[in-house]
Amino acid sequence: MNTYILFPVVYTIKLTHDKAQLSKHERTHSAQRPFQCPDCHKAYKTPTELRNHSRSHTGEKPFVCTECGKAFMQAICLRIHMTQHSGERPYSCRQCSKSYPTLSKLKVHMRSHTGEKPYFCAECGKSFADPSVFRKHRRNHQGHRPYACEECGKTYTELKDLKNHERSHTGEKPYLCSDCGKAFSRSSSLACHQRIHSQNKPYQCEQCGKGFTQLSSYQSHLRTHSGEKPFLCPQCVRVAVFH
Repeated sequence: MNTYILFPVVYTIKLTHDKAQLSKHERTHSAQRPFQCPDCHKAYKTPTELRNHSRSHTGEKPFVCTECGKAFMQAICLRIHMTQHSGERPYSCRQCSKSYPTLSKLKVHMRSHTGEKPYFCAECGKSFADPSVFRKHRRNHQGHRPYACEECGKTYTELKDLKNHERSHTGEKPYLCSDCGKAFSRSSSLACHQRIHSQNKPYQCEQCGKGFTQLSSYQSHLRTHSGEKPFLCPQCVRVAVFH
């Protein structure tokens, strides 16, 4: 297994023999987004990005896993999924030894150690470590929630969130723990649960050395050292206002 250390950005000069490829690359430096979706008018820098986005409207999933039959909208999503079958996780964190199938996922994880949150929302001032969580947050401001639950009418910004929600109505729990048989409605819940069996505690406090299986528990523990108390009781505040 390879271990990667993340260094500050290294700037490189892109060389190409193809003028069209150069034009495509130059758009990565500019704000130019000439390829627009006819359904929602969202714009993209390349035709490939637009094609990938269009599948969110059509529901097309052309990339199918030969192991389990699960289908995906993008080839990269299928490649990442295939690592679940192969068990390949070549990118390992030096701080806690947690490993990931892609370098981008490792980079996001590293920010849980550094506290870096480079994705800043200009609407509300909130910052994020994960670009996908940031994009989802931005859609909440824009009011774009195209996926609606037929049972209760609740809407979502992403199809996967709707699928997760629908299981609260059906009671479906497709993610099964191989150690104890406990079932979960979300893959993330299963992953957190499995750390109980493996004793894997990837989140370790630098002040006292205590380890945690979940990021939320780790963050709560850090506040015992910092003294931070960000959660305010609305009942007590109401009493303070009127007395």
